[in-house]
Amino acid sequence: MSTLGRLRPADEKRRELARQVRAWPVEELHDRLAAAGVSRAFVLFENGEFTLSHPALLAPVQAFFELSQDFAQHEGVFLGREEGFPTVFFAFVHDTRRGLAQGGLRFKRYDTTADVLVDGLRLARGMTRKNALAGLWWGGGKGVLPVTLPLARPEYMEKDRPERRRLFEAYGRFVASIGGIYYTAEDIGTNTGDLAAVLGQNRFTTCIPPACGGSGNPSPFTAHGVYRAMQAAWNFLTGSDDLSGVRVAVQGAGHVGGPLIRELDEAGARVWFTDVDVKRIAELSAELPRAVAVLPDSIYDLEVDVFAPCAVGAVVSAQTIPRLKCRLVCGAANNILRETADAERLRERGIAFVPDYVCNRMGITNCADEWRGYLEEDVWVAAEKVYPDTLRVLKHARNLVVTPSRAADELADAAASELHPLLGHRGRRLADQLVAANGRGARQGRGPRTDAGTRKGRGAAPLFSAPLDEPALQTRWEKAGLFRGTGPAIAATPVSTATSPNLASFLSPLLADVRARAIEFLDGSRPRRVLGSDHGGLALQLAIEASLPHDREEYARPEFVEMCRDRHHAGDARVREELRAAGIGFDPRAWLDPMSEKGARVVRELYHALADAGRIARETRLVHRCLHCRTVLVASDVVHASLSVDRSYAVQFRTTEGDEIETATYQPELVLGAVAIGVRSAGRYGHLEGRSAVHPLRDDLLPVVAVPDLGVGAVFLVPAHSLRDERILREAGIDERPAVFDEKGEGSPAGYAGLPRDALREAVLGRLGDRVISRKGTWKVDAHRCRRCEGVTLVVPSEETFVHLESAAGRLKAGVESGAVEFGHPRWRDRVLAHLNTLEPWCISRQQWWGHEMPGRRGEVLSTWFSLAAQALAGAGWPEDPAPAPVAEVWVDPELLVRWVVPAELVSLAVTGRPVFRRIEVHGTLQTVDRSLAPQPEEGAGADESPKILPDEERFLFRTVHRPMRRNLGNVVSPASLVRRFGADALRLGLLLCLSGPDQDAATASETKLREARRMIRRLVAKV
Repeated sequence: MSTLGRLRPADEKRRELARQVRAWPVEELHDRLAAAGVSRAFVLFENGEFTLSHPALLAPVQAFFELSQDFAQHEGVFLGREEGFPTVFFAFVHDTRRGLAQGGLRFKRYDTTADVLVDGLRLARGMTRKNALAGLWWGGGKGVLPVTLPLARPEYMEKDRPERRRLFEAYGRFVASIGGIYYTAEDIGTNTGDLAAVLGQNRFTTCIPPACGGSGNPSPFTAHGVYRAMQAAWNFLTGSDDLSGVRVAVQGAGHVGGPLIRELDEAGARVWFTDVDVKRIAELSAELPRAVAVLPDSIYDLEVDVFAPCAVGAVVSAQTIPRLKCRLVCGAANNILRETADAERLRERGIAFVPDYVCNRMGITNCADEWRGYLEEDVWVAAEKVYPDTLRVLKHARNLVVTPSRAADELADAAASELHPLLGHRGRRLADQLVAANGRGARQGRGPRTDAGTRKGRGAAPLFSAPLDEPALQTRWEKAGLFRGTGPAIAATPVSTATSPNLASFLSPLLADVRARAIEFLDGSRPRRVLGSDHGGLALQLAIEASLPHDREEYARPEFVEMCRDRHHAGDARVREELRAAGIGFDPRAWLDPMSEKGARVVRELYHALADAGRIARETRLVHRCLHCRTVLVASDVVHASLSVDRSYAVQFRTTEGDEIETATYQPELVLGAVAIGVRSAGRYGHLEGRSAVHPLRDDLLPVVAVPDLGVGAVFLVPAHSLRDERILREAGIDERPAVFDEKGEGSPAGYAGLPRDALREAVLGRLGDRVISRKGTWKVDAHRCRRCEGVTLVVPSEETFVHLESAAGRLKAGVESGAVEFGHPRWRDRVLAHLNTLEPWCISRQQWWGHEMPGRRGEVLSTWFSLAAQALAGAGWPEDPAPAPVAEVWVDPELLVRWVVPAELVSLAVTGRPVFRRIEVHGTLQTVDRSLAPQPEEGAGADESPKILPDEERFLFRTVHRPMRRNLGNVVSPASLVRRFGADALRLGLLLCLSGPDQDAATASETKLREARRMIRRLVAKV
């Protein structure tokens, strides 16, 4: 039966629409636009919502995007046409948070409209990443001018022909019509002459000829960037960046490959090269007699150190990787890997890889800022930055145990989320302007529009203009001291300085501000506002580490800590600036900064107060340790995950009576720490309970214990590295805890000390010999990851500092049950009570470098949550007042209810005898709307058929999902950008509308709600 027959009607309709795009040649799309009389069109996307300039006409394009893996929250795709040119103009805009979109213009043949869209989407996203990782304040975009059959003639394909110039002038008018969202540049099929034609019609063009004030040929800079990346990668692999004597195979000797070969030859490298142009080979061989020319296909089989693809893309693939005999792949070609899986294939072969957009970025860097005047010296300086950035990517990949491709993507996506320091999110505002203009165009013929909400003497200017009037109001309120209250205190979650401010972190302060204004309006009292920042802890430290080319240990600790301090102070200032812009009032004199002298003093005094009360102790417990962050993690910092493994093992044990027990494991090296055998009570080995088995490596006896809920027949139990095993053996009265790994994740038993995990596994397998069976396949196994870096954690025994708050927990429970501590909704009361019933000693020690130093423990810092608990007490008035009145209300999201509010309440009860918060208001976590592509497999192929590779619209079903607003998900929204677009009042009202839904745990950010709020405010102003 056809898969289509099983689809829901909405899925079927979406798939049928997307299929139309796959079937359309570009000429078909052109004719449809022409038939509708449309010369300009757009598809915009924001937070799960599409906006189409012509909904009926562009519905197939929207459906295609919804089902495409290559659509990655692209902000917009713009289309155009012009009479006399039988093609469609395209401009793809991926992300303009970092700056307006910039990327080259491609002039090439495409078979279908779908091919154009896929290529444009991929390339625009690639430009976002390339620009961000290069440190350029530009977003990512791409232009496409498809060569249709009528254009595939000499007058359009040959340089300097008048017909070709008119075609590119038409494209220039198209770029002008979208108002500066996209800046075009040179790419495949275009040259500086074409860009000069485009420039004649707009001012949003780069890569123009030097005669027009442009940058000219970027090839030498691109080649030097690749050379510096190669040096950095070689240094990473060998400890030296000297390429003298290093064997390099260069594929392609053209505009970039040729200069690269020359630079390598000059550095003393041994170079082999190939090219499809025989004349070019002959010329280069005559110029560089030491360089050896080889046949094109034999380049893959050379025994070299470095393979440098500098011609076409997709040359590193499942077919060519087995042929490579090198240690490093680093070249100038775009899209070197044929598919994403090739990065993992290289890693499995032990071949390092520098992602192409890390090293070949100098083309766009060369022309990025030429509109401000071209300075060649600046470009050479920028080329040198390729070296540390390459080290940064390779270091990040090593630390997270991921491919360099994924590491580069993570670093680039994080940089791309930074808002332009001057322009803000200008691309979105320009898109808003296009939408508004499109709406006015749709109203043509309805007569002039009047608006009562306009200012006299200002023409059509609105009576209330947020950018003009709101800052003045805020300043007036501050001068009048309206935010310096002395009444009951209203608090909000501190805002982290680890990253740029985002909308989710502002929700608590905003609600506290609304509540404070309401109290003042209703009863005339002016509440005291308790607001401040959070020093960011491990998250801020990781952000600093990711920005550095070397590990933090290569810097002096005071120097590194000072970098963190500078980042915190800059972030703290930005938080306050954006709070003001959003109309969130606070008293600067009462602002709580945890890293200020006063903030640090409060943290120290809280620690000593708890220590003096006998509540702090050093204890050895099993803890999760992140090998990348190199610190202990508490349960709330660890997330459950699953890992895919390709091998399982069966380790054979023999009882003293001669019975064989086959134990299942995915980590055979852990057998070194086995102290017992667990068997399923009702399983194959259940009858062996109570007997003893001989350890295959140590010859000591291990007891066999029954485990009722065991998922397999038998396992060896390792209490030093498994919380489950530790619990089982504790209940069985077995106290032995031999460790297999130390805190670095290296072997710790005698004879294995210092071995990395892979080497340890090989050594154990070698010693087990025929006592272990290895099976190949694919399995999903449970694992734990660090919430901050997503690295896999390791359970190890470790001596840490704990706070015992058991008695305080009983008092808090009584206070909650009696109503002394109130909640805005009973569900949060129940959640806190459930948490208190399972409360364990609180681990407050960390091994990271950034944070408040732990008194008396050199090299350790206090948990961020301990510092925040101290900050809460400071907000109430402690320690100046030894028993301050509780803060009347605190606003917090569900996650921080348990991570911050409950610990703060407990330490306050322990130190002051009173809770720090009287009433706890919990709001939903702010989320964004995203899509999820659910696999929809087609009918299987016959016995003699190979599986078909189907297009995305046949493979996936569109589903809507909600994701928390987090930087690592790439979906953070800056409050400042929304204030500039909608105004502070509209933002505040819009967020309240977003919170009006039935879900207590989450609130969905919606631009539709913000626009609705802006309309409501305008109508209100008109009436007032």
